Amino acid sequence: MKTYSAGHDDLSHECTSWMVFGDLTKNGTLLLHKNRDAGARAITPLKSPPGAPRQWIGLGDIDPRKKKDPENVCMGLNASGLAAAVNSGEKTTEPSDPDADTETPDIIKICLAQCDTAAQAVEKLEEIRRARCYAHGDKGSIFLFMDLKEGFIVDMTAERCSATRYDRNYAVRANIWHNPGMASVADNTAESWLESCNREYMAIRGLNRALRANGRITAADAVAIARDTVPPEGTPFPRTLCYKTTNSASTLELNTAFPDVLSTGYFLIGPPRQTILVPVPVCTKAYLPEMTDLRWSSAAWNLFEANGFGAEIPRTWLTFEADALAGYKAAQAAAEDLLKAGKRADAVKLLNDRARTIWQAAARLLDLA
Repeated sequence: MKTYSAGHDDLSHECTSWMVFGDLTKNGTLLLHKNRDAGARAITPLKSPPGAPRQWIGLGDIDPRKKKDPENVCMGLNASGLAAAVNSGEKTTEPSDPDADTETPDIIKICLAQCDTAAQAVEKLEEIRRARCYAHGDKGSIFLFMDLKEGFIVDMTAERCSATRYDRNYAVRANIWHNPGMASVADNTAESWLESCNREYMAIRGLNRALRANGRITAADAVAIARDTVPPEGTPFPRTLCYKTTNSASTLELNTAFPDVLSTGYFLIGPPRQTILVPVPVCTKAYLPEMTDLRWSSAAWNLFEANGFGAEIPRTWLTFEADALAGYKAAQAAAEDLLKAGKRADAVKLLNDRARTIWQAAARLLDLA
């Protein structure tokens, strides 16, 4: 199995992400979603080490170029109720210092480990930039931070951060800057700029369809949008929201009542239409070996190579996902009752047991067990 695709900028994180607030979810949760487009193929769920001050879960990859810490955390959430993700920004006239060594996945990991709120994460980002540690070559970045009350989208180069605050509705970003003060340092092409507009449009179209059909947006809606490979009618751009460069996706759901137990990542470990969705509670104790030793990721990439990025998702998978999601939601409700009764350990065990049962069944469907 290849870990990185030849000819692709491994650091680019050319992704499509969005935040959805509680006025649109209608159930006391908030959503941060990311479709990751990059060359990495060693896709794996990640988590905080035992005894960490803030437990966190994430989705990323194992990077063989990084000897000290090979874990790239590209999206995740922590027990304080902070969710974080990063997209590539535009090519810029303000490139990062060639000696800088803190890449964008490192920054996500730092924020999840050290911050409790989105505002703190924005300040941590500025701290890293001011120290000249931020590394992203000749492209800037777009960071999305969300907590239980608000979110920020930060457009960034080595010389500036421009943050916009959100606390309602939704906000979408691909790989172009929208915040004040950024256009003057962008050095993009028309094709690249418009291609990002196309993916942003697809996300907006999908979110609006869900909202207008059901009066709300759910984690399941975000996952369906993440798998969209149909170009909008009339577009000249072949690259879609889910494309041959999309290597993984996650919908991060923050629970405002009990964020340290009930918050959950819904992970697509591998290309979205070639892998099975699984819930990962923030209180996860351990992953299945198949999830972290790259067997899961490898199976997804084998299907990708055999069938193409836009292959039809097996009906058995979709039925399993719907049933698994319903069962997990029921377990969440039972866990919430336990938490209200002061039985946190029982709630944590319940969710870990339910998630592990789902993972094991998904692994069997992928012929891993």
